[in-house]
Amino acid sequence: MGEDNGLICAYALDGLGGGVALGWEALDRSIEDEAGPLTWIHVNRTNARAQNWLNTGSGLDSMAIRALLAEDTRPRCTAFSDGVLLNLRGVNLNPSQDPANMVAIRLWITPHCIISARLHKIAAIANIRDKIEQGAGPKRVGQFVALLAAGLTERMEPAIDSLEDELGDLEERLVDEPGAGLRKELGAVRRRAISLRRYISSQREALSELAAARPPWLESEDREHLLEQVDRVTRYVEDLDVIRERAFVLQDELYSQLSDRMNRIVYLLTIITGVFLPISFLTGLFGVNIGGMPGVESPVAFLYFCLGMVVLIFVELLIFRFLKWI
Repeated sequence: MGEDNGLICAYALDGLGGGVALGWEALDRSIEDEAGPLTWIHVNRTNARAQNWLNTGSGLDSMAIRALLAEDTRPRCTAFSDGVLLNLRGVNLNPSQDPANMVAIRLWITPHCIISARLHKIAAIANIRDKIEQGAGPKRVGQFVALLAAGLTERMEPAIDSLEDELGDLEERLVDEPGAGLRKELGAVRRRAISLRRYISSQREALSELAAARPPWLESEDREHLLEQVDRVTRYVEDLDVIRERAFVLQDELYSQLSDRMNRIVYLLTIITGVFLPISFLTGLFGVNIGGMPGVESPVAFLYFCLGMVVLIFVELLIFRFLKWI
């Protein structure tokens, strides 16, 4: 079993927490044997052999096959007469990947068979495989689904906590060293929060619909565990809403601080311009090179002129002060 042949793993579960690994050759008969053990088949949806088996050997209808092989999906739950189609998402914990780019797992569930398809590795699925190998895995269909939902949900919390920590750091930096560079970082946090919320809120709806549908393989204990995950996902959605609002408020505060800084600069430049405008006029007037300019022959004329400029600046500042411009 592996990525090369499209079959990532397959087990005939023994109902006690363990299972027997299966290969492609055993699947055709085990999946059709309703009296046999519960079978879990996990495939790589992009592999040609896995696609061929889904289309010709799985016995699924075309709608279910299209849903399992769809390129882009949102979390959802759709009940059919012969099974339940369940699409879920988990945070991306693969190396060099952004957790906000959530990875998808698609499942076709019947009382005697679970078929799951994915593209990227999912830690919750790997955890279930380890439990089966250790003899502590799911004993029935509903327990499998509840365990998978719990695994996907608990791995969301570190990603959300990371967003909250990052936002807290940005809040401190906004107080200590506000600058235009923070705007890009705040925008990135908001985009990641929106991306996470988009799928997590849909996942809440999908799990709620599954619990409400009460398929025959979902026992009351498993349904309670499922509803507990719905409650946790709801809390995560609320946390993401708070993160988005905090980021929005911080962005407004940043814009306000940058605007105040710009206004102060413009104000200062306006005052300087107002002070030097009369001086520039006078220096320009006395700088014309034509006859009749006063003081041209006097050796102290320039000194008097400079003193006059200083007095003029002082008078201007007094006027600005009186007008409460400074």
